[in-house]
Amino acid sequence: MKKIKLLPLLLTYCILSLTINSFCQGQKDIWIIPHYSGLDFSSGEPVELELDFGEGVNTSEGVANANSPDGKLLFYSNGVLVKNANHEIMPNGEDINGSKTSAQGVLTFMDPADSNLHYLITASSGNFTGDDTSVVCVSKIDLSLDGGLGAVTSKNDTLLKHCSEMLTAVYHENGKDIWLLAHEKKSTNFYVWLINENGIQPPLIQPIGRSHNGLYDAIGCMSFDITGTQLAVAAGLLELYDFDRTTGQLSNLRELYVQGSSMITPYDAEFSKSGRYLYVGFRNGDYLMQIDLHGDLGQNLNESVTPLDTADDSGFGFGTILLGPDDKIYVAQNAYDYIGVIENPENEGLDCGFNMDAIYLEHSTYGLPNFLPFYPENNNGGVGISDLNNDASLSIWPNPVTDILKIEDSKNSIERVFIFDSFGRTIYATSANQSRNIEINTTNIASGNYILRVETSTQIFSSKLKIQH
Repeated sequence: MKKIKLLPLLLTYCILSLTINSFCQGQKDIWIIPHYSGLDFSSGEPVELELDFGEGVNTSEGVANANSPDGKLLFYSNGVLVKNANHEIMPNGEDINGSKTSAQGVLTFMDPADSNLHYLITASSGNFTGDDTSVVCVSKIDLSLDGGLGAVTSKNDTLLKHCSEMLTAVYHENGKDIWLLAHEKKSTNFYVWLINENGIQPPLIQPIGRSHNGLYDAIGCMSFDITGTQLAVAAGLLELYDFDRTTGQLSNLRELYVQGSSMITPYDAEFSKSGRYLYVGFRNGDYLMQIDLHGDLGQNLNESVTPLDTADDSGFGFGTILLGPDDKIYVAQNAYDYIGVIENPENEGLDCGFNMDAIYLEHSTYGLPNFLPFYPENNNGGVGISDLNNDASLSIWPNPVTDILKIEDSKNSIERVFIFDSFGRTIYATSANQSRNIEINTTNIASGNYILRVETSTQIFSSKLKIQH
């Protein structure tokens, strides 16, 4: 029987979406950007939105907007007010308890119980001395009201007092529920809420990582990779975590510090689509870097780091970094007239092609919109992955498989193997103990189409897998 060769994911990063078809959808097509500007990616490349004064949002940092699956703007917020698709303030959309100066202080996503309802989460900035008023709040928006333009139906219910300026969320492995993440100030505690059809559940409080004691520990952003299984936290120092989308647990903390560098105030970090490269920007120090996550992340971390740009302009700083629908990475640049673009994020080092003067805006700030890393199709899962038949060292056979699936790598040791269903749920997982050959008995797995993920000592591979009994 013919063996099927798998192309390394490094070379075909577009298939890494184990639970995602998000980049073929429109939820990330429209970007509302601070200071009355925006971008439209619906044509395949970014086109500046022509917003009049009074449209858009006046803010220097966090902003969030919601789009429909076909790429139509639904509403947006800067954390203190909510505007509808006509750029008008929604009924009851003022006096939202967020902040215009909170780094990643606003986030929105659909209610798992009702597609007309959206959660709006805000994290306000606060003080480190005296009376700290920082707080994570939740508001609700009903898009069936006001002729389909939406209205705020409840607002400013407290979830967490004394918070850092960062919010992120990711879909549960079931493809429907949501995990919401925030961080407590002056603490090592992450707060992780499960949001399902019954509402917001009590938080999982997880003490792990760096305590957000100082000013710059609490100012920054959190970012998931597009599988939702890796989390980067840029706050004071740079931290990497693994995230379990079934349990909501964070684990495997790695602190990354570039030796010999005084750049200790990272503002944001973003993964390339394959997850191999992490791009990190600093608001103080004016420094942008690429980190190869397949390289040494320990004492020899510097060998895995490529500086991409530095700037000496007074007031300049790199802000939000965001993977676009076109797989390029966009970089907000405060006190500058342009958004920077990393043209080829999967290329190593300077070959990634960072262009500091890519998209002209009259005034750029620290902010780009805060999206979820992916949006399951129809809020019910969905997989975007291609068949692979290219020559490589890793082979699987037979495919389709009726009982025993064989995996062999002629060059590298196999470390872990996963099988995911079409909703991104883990059906099978095993550690291969550095073997170059592994056999998997699939007789207890229902017939159907799956995604096979193989992690070797050097790379990650993915392919469709068909099981038929």
